[in-house]
Amino acid sequence: MLGLPLPIEGPTRFALAGNRISDNAIRGSRLAIALAGDARSVNDCVQDNHGAPTEPADLRQFSCVKTTTPSLPLRAGRHLIAFVARLQAQLAAHIRHHQPTPPPQPTMPTPCRGAPPTPLCPR
Repeated sequence: MLGLPLPIEGPTRFALAGNRISDNAIRGSRLAIALAGDARSVNDCVQDNHGAPTEPADLRQFSCVKTTTPSLPLRAGRHLIAFVARLQAQLAAHIRHHQPTPPPQPTMPTPCRGAPPTPLCPR
């Protein structure tokens, strides 16, 4: 599981904020859970997941039992940018198989309910 603000490099337009990552079993991955952000990346919580390693290494401060969680560390962001670059290079070497375009999907009735203010969900 990889959570990053977008774009990965340059000024952040979409912060990683208000996400709950819970009850996942992650196997066979070089990095089970990786989160990075900036000062706006708050209230992302992680709980009851199984898999290692993680970035940041200690996810306890992001526990979902807390009312709020701190912003994600920037140092993880730099580490993850390098990790994502390596993944992109590996993926470029693989043969790609195209999937058919999915049919139109219904829109969520209230996609911004409970989300912190962002450019996508202004208050």
